[in-house]
Order: sequence, then structure tokens, then C-alpha cells
Amino acid sequence: MPVERVKPPEKWIKKQLGNLSAVGETNYKEGVLTPKRPIVATSIAKEDKFANQMRKVIETKARVEGLKGVSDDAVIAAAVNIGAKRLVPAVTEREAKVRKFVTNWQPILASIEAEVDTKPDTTDAEREARMLANLRGLKAKARAWKKG
Repeated sequence: MPVERVKPPEKWIKKQLGNLSAVGETNYKEGVLTPKRPIVATSIAKEDKFANQMRKVIETKARVEGLKGVSDDAVIAAAVNIGAKRLVPAVTEREAKVRKFVTNWQPILASIEAEVDTKPDTTDAEREARMLANLRGLKAKARAWKKG
């Protein structure tokens, strides 16, 4: 029997994908349900490390370099083949969050709209002023709403 210290690519891929198909979802769920440390507290404690890593990514343009290795076709294929299948379940499983958001945000949006509707829109300058009022209102209310 020949010794295979490193499996040939096709054999390695077949084994990896076969194992993932057989137990991947179960193992993933088990890992998520039994974290090694508190998730949020650990993330907060490592904020400086995160900030330093993000600065490094920006300074070295690592994101740009990573993006150069991907094509628009690959991004579109992933969105179509992976993302599209997940969209409906991901949203419908979070119906309570959707309801909470819409119920709380709708009156805020309606008040901004009502305020903008009082402004004249006869000239280009007035229409630009309305657009800016809308944008500024959205930014201000969104900031206040997120903090609230």
C-alpha cells in the first residue's frame, strides 16, 4: 500500500467536502452553542486589537489587494448561488426584529417626510434644499434612534 503523506488535490477535496456534508452543520451548531469564552465581553476587551488590525488593513491596502484577486463574476455567482438561497429564510426567521424596526422607524421617517413636504419645491434651489433637509433629517434621526 502506497504511503500518502499529502493527499492528491482531488482526493483531499473529496474528503473535505464529504466530511463537511456529513457532519458540518452539526459541528458548526455545536461550536456556536458552546463558545470557549464570552463572545461580546471578549470582543469588547479586544477593541484596541481590532482597531489596530483595521488600521493596518487600511494602511497596507490589504482589502484592495484581496479584491484584486476576485472577479465581478465570482461575486455575482456567490450572491446568486449562496446569498439568494439564504435571503428569505434569514429575513423570515427574524420577523420579530423586522417588526420592531419597522414599528419604531416608520413614525420617525413619516415625521421627516412631513417636515420636508412643508418646504417649497418650485425652483431647483428649493428642491435641493428639500433634498438636503431630507438627508440631514435622516442622518440626525438615525443617529438619535441608534443611541436610544
